[in-house]
Amino acid sequence: MYSNQCQFTLDIRSGDAKILEDIDRYIHQQALLIQQECNTAFDINNISYKSPVVMNEALRQLIIHSCEKLNLSYRHMNSGAGHDAMIMAGVCPSAMLFVPCYKGITHHPDENVTWENMAKGTEVLFHTMIALDQS
Repeated sequence: MYSNQCQFTLDIRSGDAKILEDIDRYIHQQALLIQQECNTAFDINNISYKSPVVMNEALRQLIIHSCEKLNLSYRHMNSGAGHDAMIMAGVCPSAMLFVPCYKGITHHPDENVTWENMAKGTEVLFHTMIALDQS
């Protein structure tokens, strides 16, 4: 790499393929504008693309029911991370259960989950497994 070059990567994630396409198109459009205005060049390469994967709705509903049964708050979240569930969803019904982390920080040395939240997550998983076995 020469001293007048810059190299970086972008990790763009969404549960919606259309959003990913729109962002990719926008980046290319902006790069063309910058090239023209600043007399520079861009070399944009997509080194990896994973299509968004939708988790199984029936399993998601079982998790929600378990949260409600335990009187726990919950919310639906898309995960852009390449978890095993992303691969397994092509083989069998899959879903993921997340527990709250301090300040929402995950996959980082500062990640911190309280014992209380781990216990709640374990209870939700247990009740979901029981419900799955009974369905």
